[in-house]
Amino acid sequence: MARGCRPHLLSSGNFNPLQSAYRTGHSTETALLCILDNIYKSIDNLQLTTVVCLDISAAFDIISHSTLLQRLYEDFGVAGMPLDWLRSYLSNRSYYVKLGGHSSPTVNCTSGVPQGSILGPILFAAYISPLSRVISSHGVGHHQYMQMIHSCS
Repeated sequence: MARGCRPHLLSSGNFNPLQSAYRTGHSTETALLCILDNIYKSIDNLQLTTVVCLDISAAFDIISHSTLLQRLYEDFGVAGMPLDWLRSYLSNRSYYVKLGGHSSPTVNCTSGVPQGSILGPILFAAYISPLSRVISSHGVGHHQYMQMIHSCS
């Protein structure tokens, strides 16, 4: 599923083309080069440039499963068995924290994408993809790069 999901989402016209990371040819280095190139062009054109960096890594844990599944269906055309598989993948998950010989109680995970998984980053990128359209609609140049922090959730 992971092998088929990634190419399908990335080839969609609704996937943010300004999203770096977790895509072939879109690394930290290419993101930095793109941003610097845009800054240099703005300076050459005597345009005001402001760089705002946001850390939204905590958002991995609060993604609404129903909103993600709806977005995958409506924006990316994921339907039928693949959508059912993703629904199953996201549901009935639980987690706990273990430190040494001590473990916390097990808690049901009703939101978020599995961190440390192969699908987690691409599902998160699909979830936040509309953000790019909102930013662009205001004439603001932007670039998104995300680094998934591996934790238990």
